[in-house]
Amino acid sequence: MKSLKYRITLWYSLFAIALTAMMLFAIVRIAHHNTDINVRDNLQITVNAVAEKTADPQNQNLEAMLKKEIDKKIIGIYNQDGTLLVGLQPQFTRILPDFQDMEIQNYIYNGRLFYTFDRLVHTDGQDVWVRGCVPALTPEDTVNSMARSMFLLMPLMVVFMLAGGFLIIRHALRPLQDMIQEADRIGSGEDLSIRISVPDSSDEISALGNTFNRMLTRLQQSFQRERQFTQDASHELRTPISVILAQCELEMDGDMTREEYADAFSMIRRQTNKMHCLTENLLQLCRLESGHQKMDSQPFNLSGLVTELVEEQKLLHPETEYQCHIAPSITFTGDRQLLGQAITNLLNNAWKYGKGPICTNLSVIGGQICLSVQDHGNGISQEHLEKIWNRFYQADSSRTSSRFSGFGLGLPITRQIISLHGGTITVKSSPEEGTIFLIFL
Repeated sequence: MKSLKYRITLWYSLFAIALTAMMLFAIVRIAHHNTDINVRDNLQITVNAVAEKTADPQNQNLEAMLKKEIDKKIIGIYNQDGTLLVGLQPQFTRILPDFQDMEIQNYIYNGRLFYTFDRLVHTDGQDVWVRGCVPALTPEDTVNSMARSMFLLMPLMVVFMLAGGFLIIRHALRPLQDMIQEADRIGSGEDLSIRISVPDSSDEISALGNTFNRMLTRLQQSFQRERQFTQDASHELRTPISVILAQCELEMDGDMTREEYADAFSMIRRQTNKMHCLTENLLQLCRLESGHQKMDSQPFNLSGLVTELVEEQKLLHPETEYQCHIAPSITFTGDRQLLGQAITNLLNNAWKYGKGPICTNLSVIGGQICLSVQDHGNGISQEHLEKIWNRFYQADSSRTSSRFSGFGLGLPITRQIISLHGGTITVKSSPEEGTIFLIFL
């Protein structure tokens, strides 16, 4: 059976049947015990009744009454030496216990237990014994007795448990069936905005539905990001490709001077380098986001690395003022090259879109390493602040007057590198007050 509904019904029914069987076993044991007590009590009642009739000399029907078993009880009247006077006598009298007034006694015959009960009675001037004998009930007797009443009841109970279990489980799993149908409808189409109807409860099915809806939301966002990524990448590659094609067509005309050829080849080289840089950044971002980026984690002097990177920036941009407050001898375990790339991205970003001075601070706060890079440029509006982590983000007004047009991949790469090292990066900015990036490792 492939259906969960039928499997649960089967498991429920088997469990119910097993539980019923155990309950029946317990009931049989209790019933057997109680029935055995009733057998002994009835034996005493019967013997006492015969004893009262024996003590009455006017009773004429006693002998006739004792010639047959009374409710499977063998009743006999004996004299003092054990000779049967009236009634019936059990087989193998030699194994019978001695007479004991008002006591229940046991004896075994052919492997079966019997009970005896005696009463001493004075009648017609003599003392006689009234003895009753009855076989004890075996568990098989009790089972057979109950089996006759359960012969029709048990099949009905099994059918009822199967039918009831199936109906209950079908009702319980109905929301799950609806979710499957809605999931199939979502999977057969392309509209990921559809959500599964979740029952208003707090059970596992509702939790599954909410989890599935959250997954759909993430999938929708992922598809949207990938679609936007494809569009942005195509847009970024379109311009250099168009420039290269245009230069090639001009060169193919053949009506160009040597200097014009040199300029055309120079343009093609620049655009090719631009595409190469773009593709390398894209590949690295994909490796970082997918978790396939290899790391060479080793302890290194982070203070020395930050100082080295700032000095490189000073050489590249001597017109820009740099201010540094770097705590000495801060050691960190990670990939020195990747962290260096992340810090360089922040320093380049501050130079491209900000104004001097560019302040770099490295310290230890509360057991955490804190690195900040601050510029004093136009800042970023709150409306666009979170968008700077998006790939190909170029829309903020603070970037329109930048000294260099980038791809919008530096900050996403930086965040992925910091995350790969177990750190966090945040940004604080406001228009006309500059921007500060904070890294905690």
